[in-house]
Amino acid sequence: MIQVETIEQYIEELDDNSFAKLSEWFLEFQQTRKDKKLEKDSALEKTWITEAENRLQAYRTGKLRGIPMEKIFADDE
Repeated sequence: MIQVETIEQYIEELDDNSFAKLSEWFLEFQQTRKDKKLEKDSALEKTWITEAENRLQAYRTGKLRGIPMEKIFADDE
């Protein structure tokens, strides 16, 4: 893989037109990358919301029992 320092050197040698094209490309690339991460995060969040709703429904219908907070946080010493 190319080192960042090498890329920096190449960028410093670009003429103004090439630098402008690179800048435009990078901004678009950065936004696309950010959008993909948001989509992935959103899908994960929806999965957790569905899981929480399913667990709550199971608890309310008696298919799942709760554990008292005191028992969860009790020292088992």
